[in-house]
Amino acid sequence: MATVTGLTAARMAEIEAASIVNGGVVLNDLIFTKQDGTTINAGNVRGPAGAAGATGAAGETGASPEGDLLQPGVVAAGHCALVRDLSSQVTIAAGVVWMLNTSGLFVRALPVSTVLEAIPTAVNKRLDQVVVASNGVISRLQGTTDDTTNTLTNRGGAVVVPVGSRLLHDLLVDVNGVTAINTRDRRSWARGAYNRITRTLNAAGNSDYSLPGSTPAVVIDGVNLAMRMECSGVPLRVTLRGSFTLTANINVGLTTFIDGLVPSGAVGITSEYYTHFPSVGFSLGFNYSYDFLPAPGSRLIKAAYMSNGTWIMYARNAMPITFTVEEIVRQNANNGMA
Repeated sequence: MATVTGLTAARMAEIEAASIVNGGVVLNDLIFTKQDGTTINAGNVRGPAGAAGATGAAGETGASPEGDLLQPGVVAAGHCALVRDLSSQVTIAAGVVWMLNTSGLFVRALPVSTVLEAIPTAVNKRLDQVVVASNGVISRLQGTTDDTTNTLTNRGGAVVVPVGSRLLHDLLVDVNGVTAINTRDRRSWARGAYNRITRTLNAAGNSDYSLPGSTPAVVIDGVNLAMRMECSGVPLRVTLRGSFTLTANINVGLTTFIDGLVPSGAVGITSEYYTHFPSVGFSLGFNYSYDFLPAPGSRLIKAAYMSNGTWIMYARNAMPITFTVEEIVRQNANNGMA
């Protein structure tokens, strides 16, 4: 006669509760989960870490949701600024740069602070460029010629900036390497360039400018009422404000010099603002403003005048002279009258 060994319902439930239904590695340990929810730690099952792999190239940063995109350039004055550390080394600050990538898309590059070192000297003069790529990498492009005629202005021997990169600074390297006087800031400005000079003293450090008659036009103060600006090819607005008095009933004209020329291209032509002030002995305020379209690039901008007699422009604390240059970035076409 056969013998049958059975299990009670309670024993079956106990076996079911103890069965493993799941498992996985938590941190370094293998953890099993039983039917009843309790766990079993099987111990450390993770081996030693392997060698780190090589770091891949940084990808291009995508467009930002900021909604304030204006034009290619850096966002703030300190972004990607240059500091000369040694004759063979410069440091470029971190920053935000809006630019076109290699696909022609407008993107935001985020370069980190970068040291460019071991910059070789030149026998004569060599024009190197500091550029940033759209993936944020900052590098130096060495010039192709070493010649006494190379200058920061004619940029002889400068190589073409690659597509997807943007110029930040020029370095005119000579026998002494990189010198502070031979560097030029070439950063354009994403939100438009702006600079304002306020003068309470004349060129000699005294109050007031006594300006003799001069035709053609001449610069008022080539040091203190002058600035260099990297232009982006959009309109500039130049404004000169102040107060003056006349020694006689004369004509006075105010104008602007761009790289030594008035905006229309010829020194000494009639100013954009030329008028007669019959106000001998009286003080009057003036507000000269002119919009024009310079070619892109580094431009030297100076306030100038022309007159047929002496006049005095005040440069006092209570009546300062202000010279302002700003890019007009936001532009709209005429939508018509209909």
